[in-house]
Amino acid sequence: MRRDDWPERLVEYVGQHEAASFSWGKHDCCTFAAGAVEAMTGIRWMEEFTGRYETEEQAVSALRNIGAGDLYRTIRNKFGKPMKPAAAQRGDLMLARMDGAPSLLICVGREAVGPGVGGLVRLPVSDCKFAWRI
Repeated sequence: MRRDDWPERLVEYVGQHEAASFSWGKHDCCTFAAGAVEAMTGIRWMEEFTGRYETEEQAVSALRNIGAGDLYRTIRNKFGKPMKPAAAQRGDLMLARMDGAPSLLICVGREAVGPGVGGLVRLPVSDCKFAWRI
């Protein structure tokens, strides 16, 4: 599923987004994770959500109306049964709680990374609740 040069593509993708601020529908946890997956695989897995939300309320509504009800179920429907975060490898999807809400991140080793207000936020993989192999 991954391209031969996926490690370089992942490093480049994360580097390009290091300082980008969080923005619903443009640079949020799902768009960031979707971009990383696309960079590594060429697969656009979030296309039905593109342009469908610009606020948190609209994102929740999109997950309910387009997705499977919430972020966890939507990701599970797309990527299957999750694995334990300790089994995650670089490039895998991770789900954690950030600021009290579920957030999708990308594993970059011992940390998972995703968008925050002032740029990318890094969490220990051990702080994540679920992971999916990409």
